[in-house]
This record gives sequence, C-alpha cells and structure tokens, in this order.
Amino acid sequence: MQNAVSGLKSRLEYPFEGTRIEGKTMLVGGWAFMPDGEELKVNVYIDGKPSGSCKWGAARYDVFKEFGSESAYESGFFGNIKVGNLDKGTHEVEVRVLCNGAEVSVGKTKIVQPAWYTLKRKPAGEYQFKYLENAMLPIGHVADSAKRSGARMFNAFMDMCDLPKKSDILDVGCGMGRFSLPFIRYVGEEGSYAGLELMPPSVKYLEDNFVTRFPNFTVKRVEVFNDLYNPDCNVKASEYVFPFENDSFDMVFLQSVFTHMVTQDVTNYLRQMHRVLRPGGLCMITYFLIDEHSKRMISEKKTNRSFSFKHDHFWSDTEEIIEIAIAYDAEWLKATYEEIGFEIESIHKGTWRGETGTTGQDVVVARKKR
Repeated sequence: MQNAVSGLKSRLEYPFEGTRIEGKTMLVGGWAFMPDGEELKVNVYIDGKPSGSCKWGAARYDVFKEFGSESAYESGFFGNIKVGNLDKGTHEVEVRVLCNGAEVSVGKTKIVQPAWYTLKRKPAGEYQFKYLENAMLPIGHVADSAKRSGARMFNAFMDMCDLPKKSDILDVGCGMGRFSLPFIRYVGEEGSYAGLELMPPSVKYLEDNFVTRFPNFTVKRVEVFNDLYNPDCNVKASEYVFPFENDSFDMVFLQSVFTHMVTQDVTNYLRQMHRVLRPGGLCMITYFLIDEHSKRMISEKKTNRSFSFKHDHFWSDTEEIIEIAIAYDAEWLKATYEEIGFEIESIHKGTWRGETGTTGQDVVVARKKR
C-alpha cells in the first residue's frame, strides 16, 4: 500500500480479517517506511478509540528485497494490544502511522470477540474457565491449509530423526493440533500422543475433536504465566512441572515454543523434558539460533529478523515485548544440553536465515543419554 504522504509505503499484516480473540491481548503487526528513512510512530485504534501503540523498526528483509531501499529494511512493527475488555461481537482495528506531522491510516481489519470464557478466581489463586460457545472449529480453506502445512512440516521433521512406530509422543505447545493427526497416525494404535497447550480454546477444540476420536490421544492445559498469552496466571514457567511421570515418552516435540521463552523458562522445560523422556528418547525442538552463520546473514540483511536486543544468552527482535521472537546463543544451548544430559545428534538450519531449507526455524535433534 502506498499512501499520499510523501511516498509512505506500508502494510497491515495481522490480525487477519475475522480473527477471533483468544485472550486478553492481541498481536498487531506489519511494516511501514518512508523513502527518506524518517522514524515512524505506529498507533492502534479499536472502534475509533486509541488502544495502544506498536514498536517500529524491526528487520524485514522481505520488504527490503521487494523495494531495494535501505529504509525498508528496519520497517517492521509489532504491538501487544489489550482486548480483554471488548464486548462480544465484531470490532474494527485500524493502524495509523505518524509521519511528516500527520497521522495516516495504513490499514483496517475486523476482529471478533466470541466470549470464549468467563474467568473466575478460585480461593487458591487458580483459574477456572467456563466455555460459553465453541467457536474454534477451523473453517474452509484455513483448516485445509493448516492440514497441508502440518503434514508437510511433519514429513520434514521425520526426515531429520529415526522415530520408531508405536512410540509415545509428547507435543509441547500443540496448539489446535497442527501436528496431532500426523503424529497419531504415525504411531498407530500401539503408540500414544499427549499434547500440552496454553490456550484454553485450543485445549477445548482438541478435547472435542481428537480425544473423543482417538483413545490413545490426551491433551492437558499448561497453567503458566505468559506475558503474551496468559498474563493473569501466577505460576512461572521456570517452576512448572510437566504433569507426567518420569520416563513416560519416546519423543518430546516443540515447534515454535522456545522462540517465545526466556532463559530460565527454557532451562526448566529442558529439564522437564529430560525427566519425562525414556533413556535414549528423542528431543526435537525448533529455535532461532545465533551462531557465526546467522550473525553474518543478519549483518548482510538477509534474514527476516534482526534480533537487535541482547539479553542473557539470547537476543530479542523487539525491546518492549521480548517474547514476540527470541533467538538463543547456539554455544550456550549446546552446553546446556550437555549439562542436562542430552546428546545433540544434528542441527538443521531454517529458512529464517535467508537461505533454502525445509523448515522456517532451526531444528535441534537430540537424545536423552542412556
């Protein structure tokens, strides 16, 4: 989209039209830049009312590649906008950019507040969710697209490891089951699949559509604090204990989970995975890894993220909302795996680095030492 204000170019990418709200916050993002490199301010309006702002200046190699302008490279914007108090129904989201002293609209979209649940605090400080309606069923091409991409990525992951049939699988951060069906079909009736998921609507969907269909399928809700997805919970991810016995699984799988978690949380989850894995069990996790290769690609502006903000053992893509995207120091990660008791078998580079590959993020395949 090109605006009338001195050649401003921009695009609102999400939320998508018709996005259903899943919690108290919503991620807004896209890109915008001026040819002269003017620094921009990005504001968000819901139903015409000021509702928050986005951090502008994230690396967008795809935009840079399309326009060939240096000012296009750091043109991305992201913002975590509060939406928990919206009434049930459809609401208009508009993003405006302040440039040349004027506020210009860069895009509008519609979101839906379906009233997923009411939230009641228990005396012990826990939360109880009461579902009012089941609005999470995937529809039309969205469902078909998710199935196709899940199957394609599942095949790519399986090419990276040697997972026996009849295995017991734990999928941490399973979402609405993108990989659930491929996994459950792969392991067969003599294997099993267990999912751990943070979002209540996703857990409800899996219970209604998978648990009732497959006797060897279970799903449990993760009750931990997350600044983006579960801001009201008091349990820290660094203290969370997986609700499974020791030596319960042959494989633990995480896709795009540690890319949103800080150091102490990742370390605890790795220890929990080691505990619930059987000796020799597989651990397959996706990351953004910072090594000499990715550093060079970032410096050459060939990656789709800049990871400009350094923290302990990781870099974040934005400063205000760290968990939007996190990249870990590869050497620290290798040492942590060794300390906990994992042996890394292989590391596969993702396409986020600006090169060809079969997965978007880097993949680390490891085994629990016998």
